[in-house]
Amino acid sequence: MWTTNIGSKDKPSNQKLLPSSPLSTSPLAPSSPYSYSYSSLNDKRIKRSATERLAIMSRTALSLALSCPLLLVLLTISLYKTIHRAYFVESAIDDDEPEENQPKEDIIPDEIYYASRWGYDSTLHQVVTKDGYILSMYRVSKKGVNPIVVHGLFQCSGAFVLNEEQSLAFALVDQGYDVWLGNNRSTGGLDHVSMSHKDPEYWNWGLKELGIYDCVGMVNYVRQTTGQPKVGYIGHSQGNAQAFIALSLQPEMSDCLSCFIALAPAVYSGDLPKYFQFTPRPVSSQLILDWMHGWGKRGLLLHIPDNSSEHNVSKKIPLAVFYGTADYLVDGEKLVRKLQKNHKQANLGKSTDPSIFLPMLELVHVERIDDYEHMDTIWGHDNHITTYPGIFQMLATAEWHV
Repeated sequence: MWTTNIGSKDKPSNQKLLPSSPLSTSPLAPSSPYSYSYSSLNDKRIKRSATERLAIMSRTALSLALSCPLLLVLLTISLYKTIHRAYFVESAIDDDEPEENQPKEDIIPDEIYYASRWGYDSTLHQVVTKDGYILSMYRVSKKGVNPIVVHGLFQCSGAFVLNEEQSLAFALVDQGYDVWLGNNRSTGGLDHVSMSHKDPEYWNWGLKELGIYDCVGMVNYVRQTTGQPKVGYIGHSQGNAQAFIALSLQPEMSDCLSCFIALAPAVYSGDLPKYFQFTPRPVSSQLILDWMHGWGKRGLLLHIPDNSSEHNVSKKIPLAVFYGTADYLVDGEKLVRKLQKNHKQANLGKSTDPSIFLPMLELVHVERIDDYEHMDTIWGHDNHITTYPGIFQMLATAEWHV
């Protein structure tokens, strides 16, 4: 294992829609792609009586009534900041900075637009999970082996294309990889094979479902679409949490990963879990409860056991962990210490000891980055110095075809 401590840091193309794929009866076995017909969705929607529809409408109205005062306050603040920026900040920038140095781009929620802006080809794929949610994945480039990159809580795959030409997605493509940007349910779209997002049942999911359905589904889809037996997995925050959960609950998934790179690992809580209350993307109430239940009661991610369950691990997945010293949301240091204990036990011949934590993983690389906060591992202006070299080295030394 090598460990690094890094010092303090100073027009869109037409969107292409490709066929989606179900999961087979075995959650990890590749299956053949198939085209999903959206014309059949209405026939599969849940049928409700007038009383049930009225009850749902009443709850929705009550929720809106309770939310409106808060939304009004936020809207007022946003308008003030927008006006202030338009009349004071931007006018100052216009006076001080040459026009050719100012960014010329639209601000739109479209991953394909940003990929196209920097000269990269991308396509939209859709994945149907075992429980019927339709996930969006963006494929950037079509060469090399296949890392999947998955976003954190309240975010989407756009997080990996917003750092200008040094965005993680583009940096990986430049290294020759076939990059897949994943989206969990409700973040990249609200589609489901039989439910509307207006149905209460649509939101009946939490961390466990993100692990055993979304994470496994995206890994399975990329494997079957590319014909590659293994994929690399890069997750930021919740994006790595759901992979830790998937590996804990379905350890056979370890045979599908060439390596696992955890950016700001969300296994142990830091000192600032209230962060969740103030960020945007739609998620379920159960998901927030899962985070608060795990971190609030024991400081450990829900569905991750303190000790291992009994199962055979044929070959361990190499794991890299990147975390910042100023990240008060997650405790990367505690995770590293726990995994290093595994390493010591293995050297003592105790690799089958039931106290082994996440036995399917082998910690091989750690980056401890001074002054980095939670989002800096993907948005830091000096990522090309701090995090990217370690990511590239992990991917380059991974075994993709074994």
